[in-house]
Amino acid sequence: MMKHKEMEGFSFVMGLIDTVSPFGIQKKRNLKVYTAQEELFNELKKTKEFSVKVVELEETCEKLLSYLRELKDIKALVDAASKNQVLTVVDLFELKYFLQRMHKVEALWKAFEEVDLLPERLPHLTKLLDPKGENLSTFYIYEEYDERLRFVREEKRAMEKRIRQVKSEEEKNALLLERRVLLEKEEEVEYQVRKELSRAVSKEADKLNHSMEVLGQMDFLLAKARVAKQYGCALPKLSSSIPMTMQGAWHPYFQHLLEKRGKKMTKISIELKPGSTALTGANMGGKSMALKTIHLNAVLVQYGLLPFAEEMSCPFFREVHLLHDDQEEVRQGLSSFGGEVVKIREILSSLTEMPSLIILDEPARGTNPVEGTAIVGGLLNHFKNRHHFLLVATHFDLHDLVGIYRYQVKGLKELSFGESVHKNVDNSHILVDRLQEKMDYSLEKWDGSITTGDAVRIAEYLGFTEELTKEIRKLLE
Repeated sequence: MMKHKEMEGFSFVMGLIDTVSPFGIQKKRNLKVYTAQEELFNELKKTKEFSVKVVELEETCEKLLSYLRELKDIKALVDAASKNQVLTVVDLFELKYFLQRMHKVEALWKAFEEVDLLPERLPHLTKLLDPKGENLSTFYIYEEYDERLRFVREEKRAMEKRIRQVKSEEEKNALLLERRVLLEKEEEVEYQVRKELSRAVSKEADKLNHSMEVLGQMDFLLAKARVAKQYGCALPKLSSSIPMTMQGAWHPYFQHLLEKRGKKMTKISIELKPGSTALTGANMGGKSMALKTIHLNAVLVQYGLLPFAEEMSCPFFREVHLLHDDQEEVRQGLSSFGGEVVKIREILSSLTEMPSLIILDEPARGTNPVEGTAIVGGLLNHFKNRHHFLLVATHFDLHDLVGIYRYQVKGLKELSFGESVHKNVDNSHILVDRLQEKMDYSLEKWDGSITTGDAVRIAEYLGFTEELTKEIRKLLE
C-alpha cells in the first residue's frame, strides 16, 4: 500500500497548500494524522472558519502573508545560543529582523480573533537588540551596550584623524600600530557584548521556539483555508455513530488533468455503512477513479484538511487503506496476486476496536474467475457484520451474496452510439475520448441483479466487428 504522502492525489493537494514561511513549510512537511477526534474536529472547523475570514479580511491577509514571507528560520542560531555559543553580528541582525516581523504579524493576526495562535512577546530581548528604540532593520554593536566601547571608539576615531593628517611615513606607521591595538580592544569588548546578548537569547530560547511553531501553524492554517475557499471544500461531520457519506465529491488531481484536456470531472455521491459494500461497473467505467476519490477525501480529513466534496460525514477512522494494482510486489519477486494477499494480511493484522476504512480495487483480478469470485465473496462476507468499512470494486458475479451493500457506476448513457464511428476514425485516442463523453461516471445503488452489456458495447464501439460482437452476445444469452 502506498503511503499517504506519496499518493499522487495527496501530493497534489499539498502542492496547492502554498505556505510562504520556513516555519509553515516545515509544518506542512511534518503533517501527521490526528489521533484524537475532538482535536481533529476543532482543526477542521477552524479551517472552515478561516476559509471565510481570508475573504472578509483579504487586505489584512495579504499584509500578513507578506510579513510571513519575509521571515527567516532562526532556529539554528537559537540552538547555538542555547549551547553557549557566541552569536555573530549577522546572527543578531537576523534575530532583530525576525522579532520586528513577528510583532507585525502578531498585530495583524488579532483581526482574525484566534487567540490560541499568538507568538510570545519578547519586549526585553527586543529592547536589547534595539537599545536606541529606532526600530530600524539594521544592527551593529551599539556603544550603549558598554561604556568601554564608547571610549575605545572615540580613541580610534581620534587616532584615524591624526593618521590622515600626518605627512611622515614613519610617524604614520607608528600611529597605525597604535590603531591596531585599539581595534583589538574594540573587538574584545564587542565580543563580550555579543556574549552577553547570546546569553539573553539563550534565556528566551523556549519562547522563541514556541513562536516559530506558532508562526508555522498560522501560515499553514491560512494556506489550507485559501485552498478550501478556492475549491469550496466542505466541513465534514465526525461521529462514531454515523455512516460515511459523500455528496458531490471529486478528486482534484484528476479534475486538474481533465480540465487541461477541456473536460469536466463527474462528482460522485455514496453512502458507506459499517460492513461490506461492493462497487461494480465495466472497465473504463470510472471505478478506480471513484475509489481514489473516496480514499483521498477520507485521508485528507485524517490530516485535518477539508475534503473536496459538497458534503461529507464520516466516523473517526483509525486507518484508511487503499489496495490497488501496482508493480511494487512484482519487483520484489511476488506475483500481483501474491502481493495482494500480503497487503490484505497486513491490513487484517492492523485492525483494532476503532473502525477503519478498507478500499480494495478489483482484488484477485489475476486469478481464475471461480476462485476470484470466492475470494472476493469471502472478503465481503468476512466484513459484512463488522464495525469496519470495506469497499470493494469488482467484476465478479456477486448476486448470490446477501447482507452486503451494493453500488454501480451508471456507465453508458441511455443513448445509442448511432453510426459505428470507428469505421471513420483511425485514431484510437479520439475513439476513447468520444466514448468517455458518453459515459456517466456517477454512482447509484445496485439491486444485485445480473447486468451485462456495457463491456460488449464498449468493445463494439472501439472496433470489434459486428460478426464478432454477435458471437459474444450469443454466449451472454
